[in-house]
Amino acid sequence: MSSDDMQKQFDLLDTLAQKCDCAYLSNLHQRACASKLLQALLDIEVDQFPASEWNKALVYIAGDQPANVSAEAARELLLESVRKSAASK
Repeated sequence: MSSDDMQKQFDLLDTLAQKCDCAYLSNLHQRACASKLLQALLDIEVDQFPASEWNKALVYIAGDQPANVSAEAARELLLESVRKSAASK
């Protein structure tokens, strides 16, 4: 199965959990996962998922209020949040 096929079957959060070897989505909140999560986010092109998926991930992982921003903006905010978490380990 190609990575494109995989991403059509999974949403962004599921894809991130899989790339980080997390058994549960809630593991994405753990600081121990921050480095893997950062790399996973950098590996995923913004156009692989719609803005709604990026916004959902932003709310779930970063705890931000729903902003309904563009995919690019949501990805950047998410990267910023995960970088801060990784730096505070």
